[in-house]
Amino acid sequence: MAASNAGPVRKPMDSRPHEKILFHKKDLCFVLEPSDDATAPCLVVSRIDFNVELASRTSLGSLLSGPSELVYGCLGLVPMLSGPYLVLINEREKVATIRGCEAFRTVRTSVHQVAIDSSDLTDEENDLEKQYLALLNTFLESASFCMSYDYDLTHSAQRQAAFAPEELAQPLWARADKRFFWNRFLTEKFARKKLDRWILPVFDGFVKTISETIHDNRFEYVFISRRSCLRAGTRYNMRGADPGGEAANYVETEQIVLLHGNISSFVILRGSIPVIWQQRAVGLKPKPIVENSPYTRSAFRAHFNAQTQLYGSQVIVSLIDQTGIEPPLGTAFETQAKLMNNPLVRYVPFDFHAKCRGNRYENLSFLVDEVKDDLNSFMYYLEDSNQETAMSQSGTFRVNCVDCLDRTNVVQSKFAQHVLQMQFRQLAILAMDESLEDHPHFLRLLNGVWADNADVMSTQYTGTGALKTDYTRTGVRSIKGMAADGINSLTRFVHQSFHDESKQLSIDMFLGKFVVSKLQFLEAGESYRFSVLHVPPAQRRTMDWNETGDLGTELVELRVEEAKIVFYLMDMCQRRVKPFSTLRAVERLRDDDRVLLLHFTLGATPDVIMFDTTLERQRFVDLVDAHVFKRPLKLAAELALARAERSPVLPLNSISMFVGSWNMAHEEAGPVSQVQSWIKPGRDVYVIGVQNCAYSVPIGFVFPDAAAHWSFLIQDQLGPDYEVVAISSTHLPREPTELIVLARRPVAAVINNIRSTKAMLRSSRRNFLGQQNKLLDRNIIGSAVSFSIYDIAFLFINTQHQKSTMQEPVMTIKGDPDFLTRYHHVFCFGGTAAKSVNYDKWIDLSSPLHETGGSIAYRALPHVDPLDAVRSSDENVSIAPLVAGAQPAPVAAAVLGTALPAQPRPIAPMHAEFATVIPRTPPLAVGECKFV
Repeated sequence: MAASNAGPVRKPMDSRPHEKILFHKKDLCFVLEPSDDATAPCLVVSRIDFNVELASRTSLGSLLSGPSELVYGCLGLVPMLSGPYLVLINEREKVATIRGCEAFRTVRTSVHQVAIDSSDLTDEENDLEKQYLALLNTFLESASFCMSYDYDLTHSAQRQAAFAPEELAQPLWARADKRFFWNRFLTEKFARKKLDRWILPVFDGFVKTISETIHDNRFEYVFISRRSCLRAGTRYNMRGADPGGEAANYVETEQIVLLHGNISSFVILRGSIPVIWQQRAVGLKPKPIVENSPYTRSAFRAHFNAQTQLYGSQVIVSLIDQTGIEPPLGTAFETQAKLMNNPLVRYVPFDFHAKCRGNRYENLSFLVDEVKDDLNSFMYYLEDSNQETAMSQSGTFRVNCVDCLDRTNVVQSKFAQHVLQMQFRQLAILAMDESLEDHPHFLRLLNGVWADNADVMSTQYTGTGALKTDYTRTGVRSIKGMAADGINSLTRFVHQSFHDESKQLSIDMFLGKFVVSKLQFLEAGESYRFSVLHVPPAQRRTMDWNETGDLGTELVELRVEEAKIVFYLMDMCQRRVKPFSTLRAVERLRDDDRVLLLHFTLGATPDVIMFDTTLERQRFVDLVDAHVFKRPLKLAAELALARAERSPVLPLNSISMFVGSWNMAHEEAGPVSQVQSWIKPGRDVYVIGVQNCAYSVPIGFVFPDAAAHWSFLIQDQLGPDYEVVAISSTHLPREPTELIVLARRPVAAVINNIRSTKAMLRSSRRNFLGQQNKLLDRNIIGSAVSFSIYDIAFLFINTQHQKSTMQEPVMTIKGDPDFLTRYHHVFCFGGTAAKSVNYDKWIDLSSPLHETGGSIAYRALPHVDPLDAVRSSDENVSIAPLVAGAQPAPVAAAVLGTALPAQPRPIAPMHAEFATVIPRTPPLAVGECKFV
């Protein structure tokens, strides 16, 4: 029996994009003549003023004569220095037919300069335009654009079925999913003029069809992978989520079965771990860096709120390693999933490399069995030949590894095959007791489609084909396949080192993240201009803020009457125009007070700008506060702080700090119940250290160690009003420590110069030249965090090492040898075997009842009497240790602490309350210091 092509009626001719066009290139204009509709007007692009308008064939006369070229659509106009360039589709390949509607992918495109010449450009501008043009052509050659003139490829079958009649009456571009509308920016001029038939929405991705017969049932299997353009880019340039929750390398994959007019659809997702993280493109396996961003929790929630709204329930399948360099990502992922506590979102970890080590890929069946109930309950979408919905998919699987490529594709193919078997049985393609394995020919074709998909997704993200595709194609790993993986891995390294930056630039240009343009002067009306340094977002974590000579100059204009912010990067001729309404948040970089991160709606990466002084930076923030955030938008932490400073609820002349230390002494039971009674609510800043944190992680969590679970407990206890400022851990086999700093959101905005590092044990040994040995990782004895509140510097050291001492010649901070003289306030948590202590500088805050374990020691600057910095709580500046059942220890000089006994016993947690006067002077520039 033949498959039916019954389906929806085609789009009316008055809105269907033109499929075949004759391109006439004339001296004064370009003319695009529809050859698929003899009555439709032509599109004329002026080569003088770059205007775009429709014109009748009769009015054009001789302009339609002479040589012409057949093209299959117009992608739009790309701005350049000399004017726009027209991008046309010259060759295409048919990849699918869905209910009578054909789908294609681009094979060859062409770029045409609209301007007659470039005589008004300088030599430097001409050279720059050639570079941008080369980037554009390279991107177009590597992209795999998919499109249909009749079927909305940007939406799944289930979403299309939910469209209201008025939505279905819109042209394709007007109702296209903006996540997958890649040429949206290029067609903005056409959209403003309502040139509906000249806008052909395309997406970068993969489409393929299998036509097969099983038991006399001729069916079509259509495979569609849609890459999101909202956070598009190359592997190491685009990681994690932006503050709005858009994830990098986000792909929606849909498998469709067409039989006798019925359509059955299943959707599965992949995307980068949606927390704020990045990875430097250094070495073959760069270490992921999870940022303590104020937007981590809100970004995660925004991402999964959008996911559940679009797709229903979510099962997160995380395939990252639970050992090596990947666990910090898994910890951040699980922490946010648990903190979100959404019954519609379930987190399922599966260490792919550990479980499948030695090519034991059959162990993937354990993962399928673990989520089988979800696979069976989510089901799939089914629409009968009468276009009536018979079944809907109620949830999706969101699968990820680090790159969301190789491991992810293997697991997704397993899930999809499980569901496809259900789809085939429902459509009676298979009998209820049959499986896909009973039809090896079709299974080979299916595996080939998934392997091809892996190669396309990988090429677009990394520049090479995927790894492990030999298993995807054949079901077994081979020596040839492993050798190919080695070559691809090496090629990826070459791409990340030499090609990814330019490819990212070309993607951003195509998507309109910036516009190549000449400098435009200030327009009339109220405007403000700032000259700043432009910091490439990928470099902000590795920048030496004292070495900024390589940064380009950027002009930033706040055009109040036009309600927009204009950025112009001078040496690159890049212009970015952002309406006030799209500014989501302003974040001050804690590494340097002069740097701002501006987060915009639909912005894949923030705009990072550096001012000459903090006063100039503050003037910009004040103007943004006055002109942009006068409407009830989501405010950045620093702007919220400005309001808090005027509020009696949080006066900034006194910031309260909870400083806690807990020696768990290897107790087996977790601290869940005790944490709630120990941590006092309502403080502005919490600094909490734990020693000997090696208890068993409770059932229901898969954190790699107790320290990760401990951090989750603290965050869960304090709630969403507090953000993580810093975390520092030591995973020492016998003495693991964890140090975490959290702050209330308004206060977090004034915390800067944050640094997480290690406490090191200096070696007294010298080499044969008499030089002191370098500090080695084996000398790590604890964790340390330093930061400043305005210009007041704090250092916290957390160690339980038997050989540690607060004497500078014996203990030091990695990268900060002068730590005892650089901070206004220093706290040391844990046991310190003090061989000699200057009692005039240190205060022991340990309770006499617990002399067997040091808890918190405090000192001020060497030239400041610590007793002057410690006053009673009545004076609103206090340090007071509290231990259950004991009176606070007197504030006086005492022994710093003693070593733990040979058989340590659990020590009750203790804490100190600390507040310090914050001067109302403006923050000082980096490198300056002001003592209290």
